[in-house]
Amino acid sequence: MNVLEISGVSKRFSKNGRQIAALDGVSLAIEKGTFAAVRGPSGCGKSTLLLVAGGLLRPDAGNIRINGKDLYSLNAEQRALVRARSVGFVFQEYYLIPYLTIRENILSPALSIFAQEQGRRADELLQRFALSERGRHLPSELSAGERQRAALARAMLNRPELILADEPTGNLDEGNARIVLGCLREFTSSGGSVVLVTHDERAAGAADRTVRMEHGKTAD
Repeated sequence: MNVLEISGVSKRFSKNGRQIAALDGVSLAIEKGTFAAVRGPSGCGKSTLLLVAGGLLRPDAGNIRINGKDLYSLNAEQRALVRARSVGFVFQEYYLIPYLTIRENILSPALSIFAQEQGRRADELLQRFALSERGRHLPSELSAGERQRAALARAMLNRPELILADEPTGNLDEGNARIVLGCLREFTSSGGSVVLVTHDERAAGAADRTVRMEHGKTAD
């Protein structure tokens, strides 16, 4: 069963009066339990692919389906609900809310959907990611590795079926990168799916499938 289906997706941007094809007829299917790494040179469309796949950036052409639902045929509210229930995002820059504690940051996705016992789930994730003693700290008080682990815990709060990760190990040392990649592997082993954009050979090595991108096109 495919968790994510990308069919004939194109996206263009205007730059200095020129049209640039960030995505050019991309098609890609991600099965349940798959860990896919997307690799390619800077500017080839990798990050745009994640944004489109996660329902954050409407494509100019093509379709995105998550669990069979066509994301861009839904209205904004419906699309946000699919994201909240089915998709977790992890980025290189963490995007933790600076004035919330780490526990509150992990709980922040629960604001968009009704879910019981999310506090208990947040505490489980704090323990799982070795952050139990950091739950009441602000992001500024944590190391880079701790902040990224907190961002990954936040992505997993609602038990998503798909995690979209953009260079999550880019700012990490080898030890913390290994922890993050191990958690992503564990997530796929339990039936989740991961699409990881990376320049890092170590990170790509954790995946069981590599998709290469160049000039807005993909190839396995």
